[in-house]
Amino acid sequence: MTGLRGNKGQVGYAASRVPAALTSMICVVLLPWATYALSGAGVIAPLLRAVLVAIASVFLLRALLGPFVLVGNGRSARFVWVSSALCLVYGLLFLMGLVQRWDALPA
Repeated sequence: MTGLRGNKGQVGYAASRVPAALTSMICVVLLPWATYALSGAGVIAPLLRAVLVAIASVFLLRALLGPFVLVGNGRSARFVWVSSALCLVYGLLFLMGLVQRWDALPA
């Protein structure tokens, strides 16, 4: 159900620190991106357009290429499609925010 194959899903049950470490690494990437999104919305001090464009691009590329690149790498089809759909939603939200606020963002 989780998208993990083999013994990867059992690692969490064996009191391993690996799942927590992997989740922490993902948070280290996503937290600054959320900060950039708030910056683009004008909630906090403005940041660069290029960074917001790069973040939207990464999400959209992951969404579009994920189903082709991740298949056959030990991940379930459900994980590949759900994670790709989530990346597509995030990427489109970043893109919509960029389009709406483009003129207000510093170059």
